[in-house]
Amino acid sequence: NNWGFYTLLTELPSYLTIVHNLDIAHAGAAAAVPYLAQFVVAVAGGAAADAAVLHGWLTPTRTRKACMVVGLLVPAVALVLVGRASSEAFAIALLSVSVGASGLCHSGYGVNYLELSASLSGVLLAVGNTMATLPGMLSPTLTGFLLDAYGCHPTGGGPAGPMTTPAPGGPAECAAGYGAV
Repeated sequence: NNWGFYTLLTELPSYLTIVHNLDIAHAGAAAAVPYLAQFVVAVAGGAAADAAVLHGWLTPTRTRKACMVVGLLVPAVALVLVGRASSEAFAIALLSVSVGASGLCHSGYGVNYLELSASLSGVLLAVGNTMATLPGMLSPTLTGFLLDAYGCHPTGGGPAGPMTTPAPGGPAECAAGYGAV
């Protein structure tokens, strides 16, 4: 889940600029939409998970498992479909479904730290978050190597310089590069 989160967080504006020809300002604004969806789903999913346990509809274990299954499976399917999106609006809608549904994972694993050991939950959370942040360091690097191999990368003006159409293979090869990520 974190690998996908960090990859999308760092590469979504570039994807929208290169593959769907949005200017960087509009791509940045459009890239925020999926994370707003994630916020809404995370809050609503937490309330729904609490209600399911409180009313006895599901056990805490089944509630956590259901949240994790939906929070991982729906984003995976939506991300596969993004590769076939023919318009930026459809791509952003699918990305919103993907990133939004991943918000359910917070209801699946977040409370486990308290359930495992209330007295050590802070230490467990610190170790868990440290491990979960490693993809945030690795994903942009690996993604950069993959996109460089396809000629899809920002050029000039520093690390987030102006976006250009890739030279060697054109937009089709660049889109294939984004599909490989």
